[in-house]
Amino acid sequence: MARPSFAAEAGVSTRTLYNHFGGKEKLFRAVLLDSAAAVTSANVAIVERNLGKATDVEKDFLAFGREWMGRRGDHDAHMLLIRQITAEGHRLPADVIEEWQRTGPRAVAEAVRERLAGLGAQGLLAVDAVNFAEAARYLLLFVAGSVTADTFFGVVPMPDDEVEARVTSGVRTFLRLYGVNEAYDLGSNRERRRGVRHGRSRRCRNVLVAPLRGPSGALRSTAPDAAPSPAPYCSPGR
Repeated sequence: MARPSFAAEAGVSTRTLYNHFGGKEKLFRAVLLDSAAAVTSANVAIVERNLGKATDVEKDFLAFGREWMGRRGDHDAHMLLIRQITAEGHRLPADVIEEWQRTGPRAVAEAVRERLAGLGAQGLLAVDAVNFAEAARYLLLFVAGSVTADTFFGVVPMPDDEVEARVTSGVRTFLRLYGVNEAYDLGSNRERRRGVRHGRSRRCRNVLVAPLRGPSGALRSTAPDAAPSPAPYCSPGR
């Protein structure tokens, strides 16, 4: 799993490097977790910058998607590790995969969940304590899923205008599932409107997610390629 370049950079032999870490697997674990922590820190910063104080939901979510995908080339070395996990994950110890998931993808998803829950509490999204984890999964899937899959984790180049089109499509699809056209009312009418919007959001999810499911009913790994019309996201009662 180790590459001679690691040893060359350290000025030692490959065998010395293995001995220092206690073998190939422990070296891979150390490199993977260190890389995952660095990428997580960078990605959480993107989440906080763009979703931490969102006011114009579509504008801020588009900014999030553009920065998220625009920085994908910053982590080429980490993507190499992810491709290796994808190809050889069945050979890796389960605890290595679990620790990587906890340090990397799950930590980022938790940051997204917290931001979406906050926006839901402000009435800017139809998101609550029941569905905020689902919403976070869909946001990351719609914004990054098709680009990641179709470039094989960055191996195959994709033109910037195509990435932009997919980010825009992904954000607008997400907002059709969870967007609201105005903030929740205050006072006694608030809970009624919350219920209407959440009911509408569930109905829209059933309509919009259905085309994303395969014959078995499982969610496909890519978002729709065609960018839908930006507004309205989904009218109440539809």
